[in-house]
Amino acid sequence: MTKKERVAHVLALLDEHYGPTKCYLHHETAWQLLIATILSAQCTDDRVNMVTKDLFQKYPSIQAFAQADLAELEQDIRSTGFYHNKAKNIIGCCQKLLSDFGGEVPQDIDDLTSLPGVGRKTANVVRGNIFGIDSVVVDTHVKRISNKLGFTDSDDPVKVEFALMKLLPKDHWISYNTQIIAHGRSICTARNPKCGQCFLQDYCKTYQGMKKAEGQTKKLLQKKLPPPPCLFKAGYGLKKTYCCIYFLNHKIGRIPSSQHLLQILFPCRKKEQKRHGFFHGVFN
Repeated sequence: MTKKERVAHVLALLDEHYGPTKCYLHHETAWQLLIATILSAQCTDDRVNMVTKDLFQKYPSIQAFAQADLAELEQDIRSTGFYHNKAKNIIGCCQKLLSDFGGEVPQDIDDLTSLPGVGRKTANVVRGNIFGIDSVVVDTHVKRISNKLGFTDSDDPVKVEFALMKLLPKDHWISYNTQIIAHGRSICTARNPKCGQCFLQDYCKTYQGMKKAEGQTKKLLQKKLPPPPCLFKAGYGLKKTYCCIYFLNHKIGRIPSSQHLLQILFPCRKKEQKRHGFFHGVFN
């Protein structure tokens, strides 16, 4: 199966399970979405929606934000995190909207990114959801899951954005973001992904790699080898040792050495590593 065929199958499954989705940030106007997206940096959409419910009543216009007291605005948005920079950027952004764009939110991405606190992600959120301009929005969910699916192999949001623009059909640029967010919240969570329930597991390189590592680890268990001497001396039994082996096998793509296991098990205990490091493990 070619990469384009895999993409087509993934998009069809996303459409089937999530259908058309909308922006998760509550807003009524372009400037409200712009400010909400600035607030969403390193913060959940739910928290932003809780804050903006009262915030947009207290500051009902761009002019109100432009004239806001910095210290007061900081306290109003404190729970979203990084409130010093966010408050400064929101005031600066609204002042520039008034001075350079007549109080209107521009459509052009270069104009949008010239505003304080506005990067490509924020600009694309506004362009796609307000102006209907096909745009690829790369947030933490999109970056993480796109890498799992093998659509891209970069951690740089801008590189991920341009890679997805080349790969995805233009009519899916906007919906891909909201569908992947829904998938990242419900199934492919960052800490505890529900791989067994995932309808994309046949296309997920991370899941396929995990299954391969699991198979290799089972073969090791069938050999009934004793735990590496260094781990045995460190008080680790067979079961816990092989859990570490399975994890590292999946992470680094090979059976780890005893020394590598020690570094994982005792990351901050240099004396412990040194004391057991002279034991030669069976997996070296």
